[in-house]
Amino acid sequence: MTTLLLIVSLFSQALAVECDGLSVPDELRADLEKAQASYGEMDVDGFVLDIGSAETKLHCIDRRLPTDLAANYHRMTAIRLFLNGETDDSNASLAAAATLEPRFSLSKLFPEGHEFPARFEEYKTLPSPTTRIPKPRDGYFAFDGDIGRDRPLARATIVQRLDADGQIRSTQVLLPDDPLPHYPRVLIVRNALLVSAAGTATLGVTTAAFGMNAKSRFGSTDEALQRDLQRSDLDRLRSTANAMSTATGTLSGVTLALLGTALVVKR
Repeated sequence: MTTLLLIVSLFSQALAVECDGLSVPDELRADLEKAQASYGEMDVDGFVLDIGSAETKLHCIDRRLPTDLAANYHRMTAIRLFLNGETDDSNASLAAAATLEPRFSLSKLFPEGHEFPARFEEYKTLPSPTTRIPKPRDGYFAFDGDIGRDRPLARATIVQRLDADGQIRSTQVLLPDDPLPHYPRVLIVRNALLVSAAGTATLGVTTAAFGMNAKSRFGSTDEALQRDLQRSDLDRLRSTANAMSTATGTLSGVTLALLGTALVVKR
């Protein structure tokens, strides 16, 4: 066991993912199945090589992962991290595997009464909270194969960023404390400015309509209407109409300013 820990530790530190070419899900699945078989046979060299190959293929995958394949990857990663003494990270991966594929059992891979499969069963009963990430400006995200913007908070996740055509831009494994990779986001400030501009424009139209109505009343040639209106009423309507005209011009300027700012704002 000491030898296994040493080899896994050294391998983990030395691994550098470089994509010579793209991989497909079936290739990743094959590596994970080999890793599971190697672990079951206590083949140290085979386990290390198979896990390393799987990690490389994951980062170089050419399409969105099936959820069951993501679960398998998390299971094998959890075992690797557990053997390496990285308990917290192993638990995060184990929780991911249990959440994504709860019907799977680890009992055949460990001795009876071992804590690892018991912990796996426990994670199946626990909630898996998520947080909503900001909307990307273009394309979309998939977390463990599921398209959406809900990132798991308490477990590991495989996050893939895809363009509008579904082509993979990046694939990464994130632990709960890892930051989301940087990506261009929908400009929240710009959206707020556009909404403000629309609201201001609507208010301007309403103000203009009110002012025009007031002007039409005091400017009417209808003698009956003029007799009904007292001089004080005419003065008040005239003042209101002038104020509304001024306000309309001001609101129009504010609308244009908001629209102009929205076009140049960077966030």
